[in-house]
Amino acid sequence: MTSRRPLTLLLAAGLAALTACSSSGQRESPPTTASSTPSTATSSAPSPAELSAKVRQGVASVSTATLRVQATLLNQKVDGSGPATFANGQLTGVDLAGSIAGVGKVRVILSGGKAYAQVPTGLNTSGKPWLAVSADSKNLVASQLGGALSGIQGAASPTNLVTFIAAAKSLTDDGPAIIDGTATTHYTLVVDAAKLPAGFPGKDDYTTTLAGSATELWLDAQGRPVRVSRQAVVQGAKVPITITASAFGAPVTITAPPADQVATG
Repeated sequence: MTSRRPLTLLLAAGLAALTACSSSGQRESPPTTASSTPSTATSSAPSPAELSAKVRQGVASVSTATLRVQATLLNQKVDGSGPATFANGQLTGVDLAGSIAGVGKVRVILSGGKAYAQVPTGLNTSGKPWLAVSADSKNLVASQLGGALSGIQGAASPTNLVTFIAAAKSLTDDGPAIIDGTATTHYTLVVDAAKLPAGFPGKDDYTTTLAGSATELWLDAQGRPVRVSRQAVVQGAKVPITITASAFGAPVTITAPPADQVATG
């Protein structure tokens, strides 16, 4: 069971990558794999409405990005990266390849409204290299991923990040920071769950397990989220996640695996 929980996390984190708003998070330091420039928080921060409007404008032009997801679950490191595509404020595709300490290499593709997972052979006895991700799959890994898929896609909507920021009850401008060579402004916010609309992904977490916790955002000059650090609730466990986005607008190709290589049962 231990190996399946981080795998579910990798899919969840990957699909939520650009907006990372399915749960709020505890404040944490940027990962050592990327550089940042610390600074003293400024005395004047934008209002939640102003920052939300800036991000709305920024993500409106985002059609592609490269994502990196770093997380820790049950003392196991999860590290995945790959391209993603967006249209009309919604995630339309992702090809995330990564590794889970103690488990091995994994890869998840979302293409044409369907999801596929490639996992170590110990988790896939179908005889085919890919699993179709479906809530009713006989494969436990595929069924777990499938059960979470619709909620994950909703959380990955850039429009949900805009809504999330607008619902903040506190917001600070922590000053400039350099993330992988990109100039950004670092913000910390705490969301007011009561201001989130009914059905917002993870709203129950904001009112219970993660109530009062903070989410950190690093936005570039266009208002695009370059990094998000937070905690999520995954299968009842608090999980620290850092998600970094780069190469906005670069050409990407995301292709589903050949049908004859996919186990559908």
